[in-house]
Amino acid sequence: MFLARCFANINRYFKALGSRDFSLEHGINNQGNKSVNYFKVRFREQPIAEADLDKVFSESDRRSLGLAIFLSSIDSMTPDELAKTVVVLDDPVTSFDDHRVGQTHSKLVELADRCEQVILLSHFKEGIANFLKVHGFSRSDVRVIEIVRDTQGSTLQVADPDAFIKSAHQLNTDELIDFVECRTNKLNCKPRVYLEEVIQIRFMKQIREHAVTSNTLSERIAGLKEHNILSAEVVAQLDRWRVELNPEHHVWVGDDVENQRNTVAEFLDFVFHQLVPAG
Repeated sequence: MFLARCFANINRYFKALGSRDFSLEHGINNQGNKSVNYFKVRFREQPIAEADLDKVFSESDRRSLGLAIFLSSIDSMTPDELAKTVVVLDDPVTSFDDHRVGQTHSKLVELADRCEQVILLSHFKEGIANFLKVHGFSRSDVRVIEIVRDTQGSTLQVADPDAFIKSAHQLNTDELIDFVECRTNKLNCKPRVYLEEVIQIRFMKQIREHAVTSNTLSERIAGLKEHNILSAEVVAQLDRWRVELNPEHHVWVGDDVENQRNTVAEFLDFVFHQLVPAG
């Protein structure tokens, strides 16, 4: 009875975590002096020999099976025991595809409602970002804690969840604004590359419609002008910034940081207020 219930739970989790074509069952070997329980694997109802398991199970299947067994063991606890239990998992979604990642996160959220606490350790920012995008805004009990290293060692610090779900372009925008507003004196983001990203994002629809797929920034600007997407005035300003923000330009080669700050401030004003389609 115990094994039947145990395998039923494992199969339920195993399928829910993305391995729907597999099923597990236990068997009994009575050939010796004592009965020996063992498990069998079927793939689409066809039995798989033990020697062939490594050929049939992908890395994701193996990790899903391990997690399914773990979750099944958690289910064997009484509600009172589980309510006092802290569950710690180390990178449970490594090597998973998007479907498995989503299903695993959902199971962990369900588990968090039954136990004292779930602690999810991860080296991968993208995995945490995926979790926060789906569950971070619907729950008030999610906390993100980072390990921060400095010259004195490592400390734990409560992190801003928004920083985990921002795109690279959003993070670059924050960096440019922080530089202008004197919150930092170092600029890792290259404004000219940022300008290319802005054009690609801002005019994506028009670029697709007119197949403006030029390789260089100057050709891209010329293509936008040719199809009347940008006015001559805006194109002239774009050409100016294309040259001004070139990494080899004097502004970015040992120039005064305040001059750089003023240049970036003027550039952002153009991006946010003047870089608009021809009307």
